[in-house]
Amino acid sequence: MIPTSSMGKALALAFALAAHGALALALMPPGQIEIAGSAGAAEAQLGASFADMAAGTLSALAPQEVIRTAPPTEPTATLPPPDPVAALPAPPLATPRPEPERIASTPPQARPTPRPQDQPRAQAQPPGNADRDARAGQETGRVQARAATSGRAGQAAEVGNAAISTYPGLVMRKLARVPRPRVDSHGAAVVAFRIADNGGLAGAALAQSSGSARLDQAALHLVQRAAPFPAPPSGAQRSFSIRIEGR
Repeated sequence: MIPTSSMGKALALAFALAAHGALALALMPPGQIEIAGSAGAAEAQLGASFADMAAGTLSALAPQEVIRTAPPTEPTATLPPPDPVAALPAPPLATPRPEPERIASTPPQARPTPRPQDQPRAQAQPPGNADRDARAGQETGRVQARAATSGRAGQAAEVGNAAISTYPGLVMRKLARVPRPRVDSHGAAVVAFRIADNGGLAGAALAQSSGSARLDQAALHLVQRAAPFPAPPSGAQRSFSIRIEGR
């Protein structure tokens, strides 16, 4: 690129000089023509130089110094230094698993069979003790039998006492299940009754009148409707009385 520019500038300079010369030649006035008689030949005299013919003095231009300008260099982009990257820890290497030790199988040792111990021999009892032992055994059996009998009797007594104590409640519960008579009376009748061994009604009577014959009859009828009652246990209460009020 630089030699081509210098050659172009030289050609431009030469063209400029030629243009100036042609312009100076065109502007120059016509020279005087000298005629010497008729026999002489006309002679055109030219100056010794191209400068004599010009109106002025044509001086040669000094060559201009061509300065070769280097093409501007683009600034090289300076990359910033890379950020220091923290060194990542190397992944832990897999620890090789230790191979299990091979243990040679040992055949089970046969256990020694224990020898049976000698059973102690029964000692022979001296004669004369057999009768005494037999009598002692019989006495022990009698004591155990009496204890068992007394135990069963005690349990039966407890059961019987519980049945005796709860029987009146069973009778009153049976009477409460019978609907009360709807009698318009402000009095109260008391009925006394007795229960038979089988739970039936042995007898019922008016122990206290309410003052209303209708209420007295309704009270007796209520006791009769409640029978039969549960059979009373041995030794249980069998005579009862109930108070019935009118509405």
